Amino acid sequence: MLSFENNNQSITKKSQLKILSFFTDHPKSVGETYIQHFFVAFRFSLKLFMSSIAALIHAFFPALFKKTASTQIKNMYREMTSRK
Repeated sequence: MLSFENNNQSITKKSQLKILSFFTDHPKSVGETYIQHFFVAFRFSLKLFMSSIAALIHAFFPALFKKTASTQIKNMYREMTSRK
């Protein structure tokens, strides 16, 4: 019975490590912790969302937000490509 329990614990630990690596491998590859990466990605997401709204408004009212979305996307591209 002890052998079965040890084997079961080993499988559980491997599964836990695999799940953990799902959340940590990519952030680690860009030199960030999970939390740091979360906030960076969340900030990019908000910028994209706001740019999308500006572009949508521009579609209906061409005189508004003429360069907002494109400028923001260019700035985000520069920021993203300058990262690790």
